[in-house]
Amino acid sequence: MPTASAGEPDLSGVVLRVGAPNKIGNRPYLEAAGELDDLTYRIEWSEFSATPALLEALRGGNIDLGGNGGATAIIFEAGNNDASGLKVVASGRPVDGPQQAGSAALLVRADSPYHSIADLKGARLSVMKGSGTQYLLGQVLDRAGLGFDDIQLLNLSNDAALAALLAGHIDAWGIWDPQLSVLLHARDDLRLLGWVGKREDSYAIQYASAQALADPARRAAIEDFLARLARASVWVAAHPDEWAALSGRLVRVDPVVMRQIGERTRTRYGLTTPQQQALEDAFAAEADYWHAQGTIARRPGIAPLFDHSFNPAMLAATREARERLDNP
Repeated sequence: MPTASAGEPDLSGVVLRVGAPNKIGNRPYLEAAGELDDLTYRIEWSEFSATPALLEALRGGNIDLGGNGGATAIIFEAGNNDASGLKVVASGRPVDGPQQAGSAALLVRADSPYHSIADLKGARLSVMKGSGTQYLLGQVLDRAGLGFDDIQLLNLSNDAALAALLAGHIDAWGIWDPQLSVLLHARDDLRLLGWVGKREDSYAIQYASAQALADPARRAAIEDFLARLARASVWVAAHPDEWAALSGRLVRVDPVVMRQIGERTRTRYGLTTPQQQALEDAFAAEADYWHAQGTIARRPGIAPLFDHSFNPAMLAATREARERLDNP
């Protein structure tokens, strides 16, 4: 195992605890791209039902790092909890690809009388409480001339929502990948009603705990991990078939579905200064929305939610990975 250079933390005894808000998360990207082959520290992986549960584990010190969710959960965290110390440490920005769909969607039964989002007045609709899908749903309803007062909104868990939809107890369900793509591929009794959210707003957010960031060795491991994730994201976008086959075996999802997910969620890590500002502006707009709705107790400051110090390493890693592709 490589040893630390003079002045650098020794990572040989570090265990970086990394969480994911679903069965895909960051691990398949890193593993498919070969970015886990020469680690100088050890990774323990955890899987959670959604981003709010992941943030709770971060706040409690049970994991150090994790993500792939959007802004909503950490806005709720900062708006309803004092001094949790959680930080956004990385943001993957959307990259153009063959599929330009949004980040979430509404599903209905195949025999549903609803054929567009504008048809949903009076419908019973479920989204997971505290998820970005709820915020995106509010935006798409507004564009269709509707509001939350025009629908019957429920906040069921994903498993309960699927069962309720199939039984006819709700009319539509807001859901995101990978569950979305898996269900559409596997079931002919469900169909897509419409996408919610804009592709350009579909950032992949990585979070870290205050405890991990305060520890020099774990902080160094986080920087190394994020640089590897940046390189892996470039590799995955350039090798969609290899990614689909390798990651499909890892998470036990059909490679056809994994390719669709990979194409729809292409991201690149490392933000320019204007891109960082655009990201913070998007957080601010969402925080304003939830505060106006009375969902969060206070409107949190946006800048304190971010630790941009890892950004240079991710920019450099992204450049390195793209140069490798151009000069194999």
